[in-house]
Amino acid sequence: MQFISGNMWSVGTSEPAAVWVIPTNGSVNGNGNAVMGAGVAKQASSMHKELPEILGRLIQAWGNHCLLLPHRLVSFPVKHHWNEQADLELLERSAYELALLTSVYRWRPVVLPAVGTGNGGRTWYEVGPILHENLQSDRYLLVANRPLVTREEQLTHPAPTDT
Repeated sequence: MQFISGNMWSVGTSEPAAVWVIPTNGSVNGNGNAVMGAGVAKQASSMHKELPEILGRLIQAWGNHCLLLPHRLVSFPVKHHWNEQADLELLERSAYELALLTSVYRWRPVVLPAVGTGNGGRTWYEVGPILHENLQSDRYLLVANRPLVTREEQLTHPAPTDT
């Protein structure tokens, strides 16, 4: 996995096999639309107004899994319900599913944010090892528009020392 600083929507745009990963949840509202009200999911639904309806139908049919969406997008479930904290087991399953889909479809690059660390409420110390374990290829581009680790997190998780 490679790390890039910037706007994920501007990365990989000239690559015909590129896809963009959207952190999602399994919530579907009364109209059958997926709840995409914050973060990268909200950005994607603002750019592509039909996404909540399409993703809602897919979640109802197939469950809360990595799902192929129009516009070279892929859902990446991090929560079961929109108002919960990101579930690390779900995040791990999603990373595994993304790796399988990437292998089958030969996507390159796969552009993703630091899933689960924004509105999911998790730290990079929790999420990073899961992504590193499952997304080992350099075809994965993790794009962040902010530091992955805050100063407070650095103080509570000191770097390992050689002994």
